[in-house]
Formats: sequence, C-alpha cells, structure tokens
Amino acid sequence: MNLDNIAIPLAAATPNPDELMAGTGFLVEISGHSYLTTAAHILTGALAQRDHWSSWSKEINIYDGHKNLLTRISLFTEKEGAQSPAFHYGRTTDDHHRLLDLIMLPLTDRQLKEIKSDRIPLPESLATSQIGDSLLLAGCPRDSWPQSTETEHTLIGASPDHLVLHIAPEAQEGSSGGPLLTRSGKLLGINYGADNPLAPGAGLALTAAFLRELPQSNDGYLECFTYEKPTN
Repeated sequence: MNLDNIAIPLAAATPNPDELMAGTGFLVEISGHSYLTTAAHILTGALAQRDHWSSWSKEINIYDGHKNLLTRISLFTEKEGAQSPAFHYGRTTDDHHRLLDLIMLPLTDRQLKEIKSDRIPLPESLATSQIGDSLLLAGCPRDSWPQSTETEHTLIGASPDHLVLHIAPEAQEGSSGGPLLTRSGKLLGINYGADNPLAPGAGLALTAAFLRELPQSNDGYLECFTYEKPTN
C-alpha cells in the first residue's frame, strides 16, 4: 500500500456558505464495497454531532493535492419528503441523538475513479497496538492543505472501553478524519480531535473497529453497543 496516496483532502460548506470546513478522509473496502471515511464534525462545524440533519452540509467536496476539485458527493437523499443520510453513522449510548464523530459514505465506481486514492481493505488491514507503540497519521494539515503529510505519534492510552485511543502529540488541525496507522501500514484508528478533559493534552482517535460496525447499523444503532430504550 502506498501511504502517500491514502489521505484525501476534502471540505464541506459550514452554516456560513462563504466558508469551507477543511479536513481529511480516506477510502476503505469491506466485502467488495468502498466507502469514504471521515470525521463527522467536518460536515457540521460543531463540537458535538447530532442527528439534526438540517444543520449538516449537503455535500462534500473532494480535492487533489493541488486544490483541484475532483468531485462533489451528496450527503443526503430525499425520502418521503424528508432528508435521509446517504452515509452510515453511529449513535452513542448516553444520548441517542448524539452521534460518533465518524461517517462512512458509500461510493460508486465513477466516484472511485474520480478520487483515485488507494483503498484500505478491511478487516484484514485492521491493527492492534500497545501503549508506547510508534504510529503514523496521514492527514492534510491546515498549514499545508490540501497537501498530505505523515506525522509521527505515540500511543499513550485509551478510554476505559478502548473505543477512543489517546496519542501524543496532538494531531494538527485539518488532519481530522485521517487514518492512524501502524508502522507496517495497518489501520488502527481515525483521528478526530483533542481537548478531552479525561485526556488533557492528548490527541484522540476512534478505534478502526467501528468501521466494521457502521455499515451494519440500523438508523445509527450499532450492534456492538447496548442501548437503553429512548424516553422520548
């Protein structure tokens, strides 16, 4: 796998139509199906992601490393007079309207040809790691966006449920949605931010195991989670 051809520069319109929220994405392939993977907050401009679809961007723009627009991909379809997400997402267990900072958008063959990036095959490319392991983050930092770079990080911890990984140093802004890789090129996580009070000073990445779960979700409810019955 060519690590130089994994990180995808992308952007989406914020509530201010004159601004774009820029970040990073990458492609995965699961059972013959291809998906664009990125952080949900690039599409909302918000710290917390919720299923208020009217506040989300309507499409995502994909660029090459020279800021040429390769394609625009719609994020919603019309279903029974309402917007329905064209992407897979996951709900959290503490608040059913709050979502994981992660989406997977199915791609057509035409879109794959337009994007021209390498796909990470799953589950065979999923990795495990230990505290202290050296990792690589492929991303498109704001200072050099849309150029992609690889930065070195160390795994320094994880949440108690091991669903959120803690890395040092923090990733640069613009690298949200980029893949966190082992030195051998295996996929460990998806970078999404920092500033978690439970892990001050650490960068945060969702475990890549979620990428097996999202395509199987039912309205965002994941089989790997146990949900209490909604009260409203």
